[in-house]
Amino acid sequence: MNGKTYAMVAFAAAALAAPAAVTAQVGYHLRNDTRQTQSCRLHRPHSAAADRFILRPGEAWNRPAEGGDSRRLVCDVGTTALISNLRAGYNYALILDPETGRFAIQIVPLR
Repeated sequence: MNGKTYAMVAFAAAALAAPAAVTAQVGYHLRNDTRQTQSCRLHRPHSAAADRFILRPGEAWNRPAEGGDSRRLVCDVGTTALISNLRAGYNYALILDPETGRFAIQIVPLR
């Protein structure tokens, strides 16, 4: 094989590998943009099993998407629970809504 053939084979291999790399990076991303430490858990649909985690102010939490693209997030915020659905591939932030004074989840650009 000549140099041109090697280049074409390398390009084809990279093109085939790219979707796998993108898929491997898709997951759940949550950042704590509040001034309080949050105790959260991420549930699969129709399951009591959950990934539990503590999210300190300014920290981010990431988990790969496995077996579906939607999860239920529950964060214990004071005496109440913040419940939201997360979709894989989006970046979310836990915020304190300045208008309502309540904690909320919003989609944000990746930092």
